[in-house]
Amino acid sequence: MPHCTSQFGHRHVRRTGALVAMLLAASGCREPEARPQWVLVVDTDAPLTGQIVSEPLLPGPEIPAVAAVDTLLIEILGDDGSVLDERETVAADERDWPVSFGVVLDEERTRIRIRAFRGQNAVPDAQGGSVPPPRLTIDRLVVLEPTDDKRTVAVTMALGCMGRLPSFVAPERTCVDHDRPDELATEGLVETSLDVATAAGTAPWLAEEPCLGAAPPGSVCIPGGFDVLGDERLRGFADILS
Repeated sequence: MPHCTSQFGHRHVRRTGALVAMLLAASGCREPEARPQWVLVVDTDAPLTGQIVSEPLLPGPEIPAVAAVDTLLIEILGDDGSVLDERETVAADERDWPVSFGVVLDEERTRIRIRAFRGQNAVPDAQGGSVPPPRLTIDRLVVLEPTDDKRTVAVTMALGCMGRLPSFVAPERTCVDHDRPDELATEGLVETSLDVATAAGTAPWLAEEPCLGAAPPGSVCIPGGFDVLGDERLRGFADILS
């Protein structure tokens, strides 16, 4: 079945001699225009909020809500870290993934920051956009070099990278997956096609860890699993009480 996503617009950004064109893949299942460009096919192995709602009675361990994502924030960054262009899209269902977009480069490398998070955990910024909490966000930095051909590559937003921030100082580094938490941002791009199935909800960290042996007398073993300590909604609460 061909991969279909929604049209979010086409915008050009001029920066120091380079023309960057960002196009989130169009609806209608058509291939991106055949011109030299990078086509990024963004997928995740984290669970989606739609899976929590639609699959609560499936056998096996319960999907931890704290691990779920439903929003992608894609930003093209300037050399000084400023945001030259951005797109935010809701992708709460398996049918919304992977999300594809094309980037056309003229002469210069460009940096793309991709963040996957749960929308209800984000707070609005002054421009009406979203600011996701870093420790509940999968944050990936991708550095692209100019190409003479059309290259279609997979970018995985791995649950094992949740809470790990990229380094924007050259040579830029980013988390690719749990086993590669500090790779060059030019690495971890795998050649792929547009008609791939999503891996959403398949992260190994979602599996419940059974107890090893009997619990000591007077205690109870609680099986392990993915979780995040604390609650962002309580940030600053201690200051109010003090």
